[in-house]
Amino acid sequence: GSWSQVLSRVLIKGEKFGRTAWQDREASFRQQMLKVFPSGASDVDQPMTMPASATSPRDDVKIVSIDLQPISPLPGVVTLRADITHPATVPLLLKALDPDYDATSQSKNAAHPVDLVISDGAPDVTGLHDLDIYVQSQLLFAALNLALCVLKPGGKFVAKIFRGRNVDVLYAQLKVFFEKVIVAKPRSSRASSVEAFIICINFQPPPGFKASLENPLGVGHHVPAMVEE
Repeated sequence: GSWSQVLSRVLIKGEKFGRTAWQDREASFRQQMLKVFPSGASDVDQPMTMPASATSPRDDVKIVSIDLQPISPLPGVVTLRADITHPATVPLLLKALDPDYDATSQSKNAAHPVDLVISDGAPDVTGLHDLDIYVQSQLLFAALNLALCVLKPGGKFVAKIFRGRNVDVLYAQLKVFFEKVIVAKPRSSRASSVEAFIICINFQPPPGFKASLENPLGVGHHVPAMVEE
């Protein structure tokens, strides 16, 4: 999906995005126009085309993309055609991250190796806002249940949401598992759109909580109540 492409370009290829990339391109263009270059360089040495903004690629990065539909190959990305609500998907994901993964291992590090889970899934919009928000919330909880199964303590979860009347309830539910929960709306998103992204930082599962896709959150699962300090 689109997030897999972004992660591949940033983490595997080392490209820059957003304001930093724009500032680099602007600086390069200014150097070309003013003939002012870093010490020791001359205009003869500089190509007339603006170089692509880049940083050093990250080492030891593993990205796994899961979708029901086929995904085109991406550099450095393992793609799985699977259902995120199916229990068999978790061992598939863990095996893709570590070919030596042993499902019988009792090690928490082996079962929870993931730093970041991103979900940008969205339903086919019907125009019926309440229905669209409900269906999107089900996609969100499916992604959250998967994230709870594989995130390491301190991990992060980012997901697309449709903001509705009960969005405060969603915040409260996520705060049970994450220290910080914020909502971000990209500038490219229309102001009238209910679409946004929820960003959950520092995964800290409640004591005694054990995530499972066989018994997903919200289906007979009792999560310990938060204690206000």
